[in-house]
Amino acid sequence: ILHYEAQTTEDVAQIAAAMNRKFMEVAGPGDFVTCFLARLRPEGSIEYVRAGHDPGVIVRGTGSAELLADGGAPIGIATGDAYLTSRATLNSGDRLFLYTDGLHEAASDTALSFGREQLADLLVETSGVSPAEQLDDVIKTVASFAGDRGFDDDVTLLCVWRRTPASIE
Repeated sequence: ILHYEAQTTEDVAQIAAAMNRKFMEVAGPGDFVTCFLARLRPEGSIEYVRAGHDPGVIVRGTGSAELLADGGAPIGIATGDAYLTSRATLNSGDRLFLYTDGLHEAASDTALSFGREQLADLLVETSGVSPAEQLDDVIKTVASFAGDRGFDDDVTLLCVWRRTPASIE
């Protein structure tokens, strides 16, 4: 559905609405899916729809974090086209992180969850290394926090790093 709709329009809200309609035609009662649907443009602009998914996090090259928290209902929850496009910008050196809830919901031996705020802080703290090293460091830190409990849910962490090429003289 996503592949087809993305070929017919660039509007991420229209794509999300079409995905919702088609999903509801085939899904069973109570079935739903969350997603963070984004279009990244070469100049750094991001248009996104957050359909029930965890907010994205932009870690700025300056060392701050910005949550992409605007959002709507998961795909399959409600009929209609109630998805709105939100916007953000990735500047050179910024990193966009998308993740599944298994990461911030990881619980320690005392049943305390890692939490979204602590995850955002960790993303900032570990931003001085390559994206591959950072992803590894974050997963290891959260796994260490969870200890013997491990992860109770799937864990996915994606990093999009905006780099602009050096000028050619």
